[in-house]
Amino acid sequence: MDGRIGTYYMEESFGFRSGNIIYDRENSTFAQHGDLALTELSSNIQSGDYFVFTGITLAVNKSFRNQIVQILTTLKQQGVFIVFDINYRSNLWSKPEAVSVIQSVLPLVDILFYGEKDATHLLEINSMDDDIKVCAKTIQNQYEIPIIASSNRDIEQSTLQGIILSDENYIQGQAYTYTVLNRIVQVMHLWQESYTV
Repeated sequence: MDGRIGTYYMEESFGFRSGNIIYDRENSTFAQHGDLALTELSSNIQSGDYFVFTGITLAVNKSFRNQIVQILTTLKQQGVFIVFDINYRSNLWSKPEAVSVIQSVLPLVDILFYGEKDATHLLEINSMDDDIKVCAKTIQNQYEIPIIASSNRDIEQSTLQGIILSDENYIQGQAYTYTVLNRIVQVMHLWQESYTV
């Protein structure tokens, strides 16, 4: 398959000027791939397997976005577990489009990963400030998602803590303190093997 890998460029903040991220994914191989062959996808995934996708996947590939409900419905009928990380990036698609697509897939999801901004801006759930468990339970009940996972970050204290909510259990991991050396690297490499939730 011809094409190139998607990239992004980061402009660091300086003084009062905030940083900026520029995504260059529109002409990547994945974005240009065209229709995803549902029959091929279905034949390669079996009952008990996991199908994992993100909001970035939906934002970058319009063809995939247009087929996602059909794809997920078919996979669920085959006994496949659907895992979705909202991971919304406003630079990649509009909020109204993201809200429409994301809310259409949530009832088909078995395991959901989300962030505070995802809950507030896309799902219109404002309980995050009060209690992360209440927010997760609200999402779980509203969309009937069996397992919900998120993180609780305190920027002022530089702490990060994971949570998982299932139908039976709520698990809140230990809060870890970290030092921010590089904002992007912090997000990508924060968890080490010994730091599990």
